[in-house]
Amino acid sequence: MKIFAFRFDIDHEYGLKKGVPNILDLAKKYDFKFSFYINMGKVFDLKEFIKMKKNTTSPDIRKISIRQKLGNFRLLKAMLINPNVGLSNINMLKRIKNEGHELGLHGGMNHMIWHRGLDNLSYDELEKDFLASYHPFKRLFGNPDGFVSPGFKWNKNVLDLLDKFKIKYCSDIYYKEPFYPEYIGKKYKHMQIPLNVIGSPFTIPIIEWLYANGKSEDETVRIVKDEILKNNVAILYGHPIFEGFKTNILNEIFEFVKSEGYKVMTLNEIANHYKNRIKYHRLK
Repeated sequence: MKIFAFRFDIDHEYGLKKGVPNILDLAKKYDFKFSFYINMGKVFDLKEFIKMKKNTTSPDIRKISIRQKLGNFRLLKAMLINPNVGLSNINMLKRIKNEGHELGLHGGMNHMIWHRGLDNLSYDELEKDFLASYHPFKRLFGNPDGFVSPGFKWNKNVLDLLDKFKIKYCSDIYYKEPFYPEYIGKKYKHMQIPLNVIGSPFTIPIIEWLYANGKSEDETVRIVKDEILKNNVAILYGHPIFEGFKTNILNEIFEFVKSEGYKVMTLNEIANHYKNRIKYHRLK
């Protein structure tokens, strides 16, 4: 059986409000179910944003800037208002659930701190940040099965946190197949489900990465198709704030996946599929 999954990380209010409906409409066309991970907290932290702006991006990292995705007006609005993203549109989150898709949790209350300064947080600070996001999610939707960290940033504190709150799986660590993590002598109960169709470096979605490298729409579709075919279990990801507005590309990919006989699954379904089939992998 060939498996396909698409993970969408909802970081920004605009992506939730405008990008997600485009994805849901397209999913309905194909009767596909996807995994969405919602940032229940705030996108911006002014101190971290200023520090980030001081550091120039390495020339070998190609991505679309947040300014390009939002535009100047929406970027300024997001910075000034800085809402708790998930709570800004609960009805859209309910629509995701009601249409049969998976909804998981994406980070804690301060998205940028987790992404940029995780190793500066003690376990207690991390848990406090996590709980501020976890509690409203649990109140609305129950305990999340899936969790993904901002920027794929993880450490021992994150692994400990996921086990403590009985998260079934995460998708932060690259490996050739799903695994149970073993780190610094401890075996963890949650599963890691790695992405394998992705841009370079590992954290950039492949569609965004190809666009940032000047590829045309046709070239982008062709390359993504080729990468999907390399995997019996093909998992890729994106953001509604970008891929949610590239429905022509998504439509071509979904048509291809259907024609190639892939079974489209949520990451939670993949976790259930692999539960008794995988081993521990020792992390360095």
